[in-house]
Amino acid sequence: MWPPPPAEAGADAYLSIDADGATLSVPARDFRVQAVLVLVLLPVAWAGIALLLALASPPRGAAWVGSGVFCALTGLSTPLGLLQLALAPRSARKTRTRLAPDGALVLAGGRRVAPGELTALRIGQPNALMKWQGILGRTATGEVTVLGRVPPSRRRELVAVGQWLAQALDLPLQVAPVELGMPAPTAAAFCYMPVQGIWLLASLAALLVAKEPRVRFAAKQSLAFYLLTGVALVALILPVVGLVALLPRDVGPAVGGALVLFIVLPLGLLRIAVGFVAAWRAYKDRPWVIPGMGWLSRRWLPGA
Repeated sequence: MWPPPPAEAGADAYLSIDADGATLSVPARDFRVQAVLVLVLLPVAWAGIALLLALASPPRGAAWVGSGVFCALTGLSTPLGLLQLALAPRSARKTRTRLAPDGALVLAGGRRVAPGELTALRIGQPNALMKWQGILGRTATGEVTVLGRVPPSRRRELVAVGQWLAQALDLPLQVAPVELGMPAPTAAAFCYMPVQGIWLLASLAALLVAKEPRVRFAAKQSLAFYLLTGVALVALILPVVGLVALLPRDVGPAVGGALVLFIVLPLGLLRIAVGFVAAWRAYKDRPWVIPGMGWLSRRWLPGA
C-alpha cells in the first residue's frame, strides 16, 4: 500500500502512481525552460561582452567589433539552445525511475536496485559543481541517483517527492540545507572569501535571509573578523604615515616603506590567508573559531 500522494502543488509532475508501482521523472517542461534560458540569457550576456569590446575599440571600428562578436557568440549559443529544446522529451525520459510494488527500483540508467539495498535517501546536489539537484540513494557501494536533474527552482516539489519515496521505502531522508541558492557549506564559505568584497555581500545577505546556524555563524564571525582587523590595519598605518611626515625627506620614505613592507604587508597577507582557511573549513562543514576571535565568536557557535 503506497502512501498518499504529496500534497505539494506541482509534485505530481515528478511522481505518478499507478496500480503497478510508481514512476519518478523530471518533466520535459523543465528542460524546455533551461533551453529557453540558453536561447535568451546567453545572447544577452554576449551582447554585454560585445558592448564592452566595442567601447574599448577605436570609434571607427566599434560597431564592427561589437556586432561581429555578438553575432559569432549568438551563432554558437542559439543552435545549442534549439537542440536542447528539441531534445527536451528525450532528456525527460532519461531521468525516468520506476518503483515496483515490492520496493525494487529500476533507475534511469537501467540499473536495478533490489529491495533493502538502499539504506538512506538524501536530497541535494550530486557534487558542488552541479547546480541541479536530485534524490540520491545510499548503498553499500556508494550513492546512486534515484531522480536527477531537477532545477533548484523546483526544490519544494523535489522535497515533497523525496519525503513520499522515503515513506514508501521506509528509509531515512536527509535534506541538505540550501542558503542563498547554494548548499549551506558553500554559502558559509562565501562569507569568508577575501576577494572583491565577496565576504561582505555574502555575510550581509546571510544575516538577512539565512536560517542555517552554520551559515549565520560564518556571516557573524566573518563580519567581526574583517571589520576588526581592517580597523587594526588602519590604526597601524596611521602612525606610519605620521612618522613619515615628521622624519626628514631623505629618511622618512625609506623608514615608512620598510615598516609597510615588513609589518603592515605581512599582517595584511595573514588576514587574507586566514580568510581562505576559514572559507575552506566552512566548505568542509567544520565550523572554525578563528584564533584570537574566541572571546566573541564562541557565543555564535551552532549549539552554543
